[in-house]
Amino acid sequence: MARVVPCMNWKILVIATILFSPVPLIGEKRSIPRSVPKDVKKEIEGLQSREPKERVQAAVNLKGMGDKGVPAIPFLIDLLADDTPAEFTFEKDNHKIVISGTPSLAAMGVLKNLRTAAVESLVEAMTGSESLVRVNTARVLWSINKDPRALSTMMQAAGDSDKQIRIRAARALGEAGDAGAIEVLISSLKDPASEVRAVAVDALGLVSSPLAIEPLRQLLKDENGDIGFRAAQALKKQGWTPEGRIEIVAFLVAGREWNALAELGEAAVPALIEILKAEWSVAWRASETLRDIGDPAVGSLLVALKDGNSQVRCFAAKALNRNPDPRVLEALITAVYDPSKIVCQEAAEGLRQIEDSRFLESLCGVLMSDRIAVNSGKIYAAEALGKIGDKRATPALLTALKDSNESIRESAADALAELRDTAAADSLLGALDDPWGDVRVAAADALWKTNRDIRALDAMIASTKDVRMTVQSEARLIRLLREITNQPYAYRDAAWQRWWTANRETFLEKLQEHR
Repeated sequence: MARVVPCMNWKILVIATILFSPVPLIGEKRSIPRSVPKDVKKEIEGLQSREPKERVQAAVNLKGMGDKGVPAIPFLIDLLADDTPAEFTFEKDNHKIVISGTPSLAAMGVLKNLRTAAVESLVEAMTGSESLVRVNTARVLWSINKDPRALSTMMQAAGDSDKQIRIRAARALGEAGDAGAIEVLISSLKDPASEVRAVAVDALGLVSSPLAIEPLRQLLKDENGDIGFRAAQALKKQGWTPEGRIEIVAFLVAGREWNALAELGEAAVPALIEILKAEWSVAWRASETLRDIGDPAVGSLLVALKDGNSQVRCFAAKALNRNPDPRVLEALITAVYDPSKIVCQEAAEGLRQIEDSRFLESLCGVLMSDRIAVNSGKIYAAEALGKIGDKRATPALLTALKDSNESIRESAADALAELRDTAAADSLLGALDDPWGDVRVAAADALWKTNRDIRALDAMIASTKDVRMTVQSEARLIRLLREITNQPYAYRDAAWQRWWTANRETFLEKLQEHR
């Protein structure tokens, strides 16, 4: 009688099947052994789907199966070169959330989970596959058992001719965290591709070694601000702290430690001025920090306001435009004439705070100039003249009342309302016919405040029917009418016209009695 051989453990059978499965030809799907359980087979078929989302989802499902997913190992290794992006959208707390991934990352997650069952297949794939597969395989293998062959593979890939492979290798070496890779990562800091250098810097922050300190310190002042920032973060992870004022400033600047730089004060000013040439968002933060530093930064900012680089001038003006120092205000008035619109705009903001009659002549010059690059220069000059309240500004404001820009005309009328100069009455009366409703309201307000002219009220009542005014002017008009007439009607309410028709003569008589 023949001897019956007991069935081997199913895992041993599966591993044997994997080791002796033929590698598929390019473009050909690997065949699925018949011995694979149906539910696992279904997910393996998903790994071979044409849709990247389905490939990722199948890998996720296999991870949830635990050791039962061992038959999928060769198929998962096939995905290690698949970097096709896949997005998943789902709802959470009434918000749409989008997450992204790739089949290769999903496959790596499953292989790491399978651990020792995947080792032999990973070793084989690491030695005979394309570069991306070798790197990803080495990453998985290292995470499983710290195999020295995996580290060697990642280090070799750091010198690959393909930039993307070098990036993957540097990232993988950082994840490995082994000091044996430190020299390779330091060499990657000189890579011609900035993306590789950036990842190498990040990786050095993860590999604990005193050898990483000096190369990272040298990068704090790298001309590429992103590299400098990453170097500062890497040095923090290494536990390094700067010594001496120069090094402290360089470290804080590279790390974009704005609050600390503001507290450092004058010592940080030269470095912050230099950053005004950097990428826009970084330069903006530097200008805000210089503003926070205040008076110790004024001298350097006034020099920067004359720099040949318009961006530097712009951010210097931004840092100065809330400083009431007379030197600053004088410089900002000059900067309003800057040919660069962005400089002119930031400088103009500073005019809004002027309330000193010493600047009256200069502000009138701005208002009457035809060399101002942006309208806000004249708008804020008019606003400042209104605050100063000196009637010597009336001629310039009357000129602005005829400007081609409606916002400038409106600001001029508002300023004249503050001056209450009867010499402006005729011009304000003419402005009651302005085609722009907001200007008519401002002119009527100014005319009423100047000499209680009944025609100002005529214009206000007529404007209650204007559908083209801004919301702000509508609110202003109704507020004025309610204050003057003590009537409760709303904007565009026909009751205003009816009431005025019935009460205008009586209202006029009362005005004449009080004069």
